[in-house]
Amino acid sequence: MKTTQSSKLRVIGAGCAAALAAAALAACGGYDQGEAETQIDEKLSSQVDEAVGSPISSVSCPGDVELKAGETFDCTATLENGKELTVNSEITDDDGNATFNISPEELQGAVGG
Repeated sequence: MKTTQSSKLRVIGAGCAAALAAAALAACGGYDQGEAETQIDEKLSSQVDEAVGSPISSVSCPGDVELKAGETFDCTATLENGKELTVNSEITDDDGNATFNISPEELQGAVGG
């Protein structure tokens, strides 16, 4: 199940949750890699910390993403405990709005690290 909530995040389930964020990634008409990394860190870190017990310490996203609706890409969020999570990302419209999702399985694998 996938839900989108503008400007807010929702942690779904207890203990092992999926975090979802919506953000705008456009800069001067193109995809902004740094903005994607910043948005993931700002929007997901506290929810990941609640679910896993370790906040995000850094995020890495690809630089060669085409800014168009439906474009998908994966980012890597490194936690303070050293674990890495894959953040599934999708650009939802041609204005650069995007969603970020960490699967419950990813979160479960990072618990207790």
